[in-house]
This record gives sequence, C-alpha cells and structure tokens, in this order.
Amino acid sequence: MELVAEEQTQVTCAQIQPLPSVDFAKVWRERLIADNPKGRLDPEIDRRFWASIANDYDRQIEASGSCKRTLEMIGRWLRPSDTLLDVGAGTGRFTLPLAAQVASVTALDDSPDMLRVLAQKIEAQGVSNVQLLHGAMESAPLPEHDVVLAAWSLYRQLDLPATLRRLAAAARRLLIIVAGHPYTPPHRPLMEKIWNLPPKDAFPAYLYILGVMHQVGLNAEAFVVREIVCHRAKVVETLARKLAPEHASPEEIRRFTALLRPKLQRMGEDYAYVQVGLAGLIVHRQEDALDPVLE
Repeated sequence: MELVAEEQTQVTCAQIQPLPSVDFAKVWRERLIADNPKGRLDPEIDRRFWASIANDYDRQIEASGSCKRTLEMIGRWLRPSDTLLDVGAGTGRFTLPLAAQVASVTALDDSPDMLRVLAQKIEAQGVSNVQLLHGAMESAPLPEHDVVLAAWSLYRQLDLPATLRRLAAAARRLLIIVAGHPYTPPHRPLMEKIWNLPPKDAFPAYLYILGVMHQVGLNAEAFVVREIVCHRAKVVETLARKLAPEHASPEEIRRFTALLRPKLQRMGEDYAYVQVGLAGLIVHRQEDALDPVLE
C-alpha cells in the first residue's frame, strides 16, 4: 500500500507544469503599436495633435475634475521641501495643484502649445515656483528631483524599460506613475450601438507598467483610485457632442442625445453627466530597488 501511495504522489507531481513567464515589456510595445491608428507614436504627429486641442483640453479637464482624488493621494507622499519633476505636464492639471505642496516644480512636456497654456495659467495665478522645460521624456536631459511624476504620459513609450530607468534615475526619493485602469463608462454601450464600436477593451495599463518596473529591478507598489468625473452643460446636445466620436454626423448626435438624456442629472441650470473612473497609481521608493531580473 505504501508503494502505491508513493507512485501516485510521483505521478501527481510529474503533472505539475511551471507557469509561463510574461514579458510585460514586449506585450506593452505590441499593444502601443496595435493601438496607433492615428500615428501618434510619431513625435511630430503627436505634437500636432496636442497643438490642435490645447485650449479645449485645458477647459475640459478643468471642468470635469477628473483627477481630484488622484491629486489627494499623491499629496500624501509629498513633503514641503520636495522638488518635483512633472513629466508630460501638459497644461498643468497636476503641476499647479502640487506646486502648492512642494518647494518647486519643473514641468516637462514635448508640446510647446500645451506648455504655452500652462505658462498663461502660471502668470494668471501668480505661481512663482514652477519652471517650464520643453522636451521629450525619452531623450531630454532629466534633472534630478526628489520626486518624479509621470501622470498619463507613457502612452508613446515603445521602449518602456529604458524610459522607466531614466525616470527612476532622476528621482532621488520617489517615482510616481499614474496610468489607466480598465472601466466602462455608462455612455459606452450607447456609442457601441450608434457607431458600431467594438466593446471597450479592458487593458490594465498600470499593471503592465508595474510588471515592466519589476523586470528592470524597480520594486513598486500599486494603488487604485476611484475618480468622480462630471461634465456639465446647459444643453444636452453639448454634452453629447463632447462625448461623441469626432466623425459623428448631425443625425447620430441627435440619436445619441436622446439616449444620453436619461443618464443625466440636473445641477441648477445645467445638465450633468457623472461617471466613476478608475486610475492606477504606481509608487517606487528608491530604497526599494531590486536586482534587475530582465536586461
């Protein structure tokens, strides 16, 4: 009986196979290439894109309040004496609120038009501790700062391992990354119905970034933040146009407006579209560095 039991154990063990490893950097690169229908992996095309929407983008972000809770969480990790490098700063939706919590901020962006809007806001608000720096995160010299922040700005980094190493090398204390967490907004099924769109793909960008960080020896923690996003307008059709695809026809907008109306709330004289969004936060502390497991 003992011999039979031993043989059964050996057979069971022989059937156990090691789990396959995941090359997060390879999957990330393939994903960016597959999701590039408008060619924005090309730096010049990307700069033209931001030039075309800089002013409207700023107004939409200001109105929606889409990063309030993310800012609150980042603020918990900052110190009044910190210097902060905001990589991919855009028009400053992270730069300006965080500037009030640290000694100084350097705002780096590859779009001169986005930086122009940020410069106007700095002057209008009388902010004195923000410096602007034009350049691409993958090639521009990155001066050392206590904290480096890359919020929603890694979408063009095909060589993510190299970029993460550069960002970590510039961070004396913390590297903080904000990236996408899958969620489906309430209006997405309406868009799929009208424009025959495929179901929204649930790609956990922040988890793949976390995986690449571990591949290059950067230990990190991941957090998920729930954001309340609110778009407001006095006319329902204005909200529909804001949420609809760029190519939407007038008839499609009318259909979308009718379907969207039941999902709206009234806030005073405005109609409001409220949705819960998710953001992934990754934090690397310099004392947590590991030996690289993938060169």
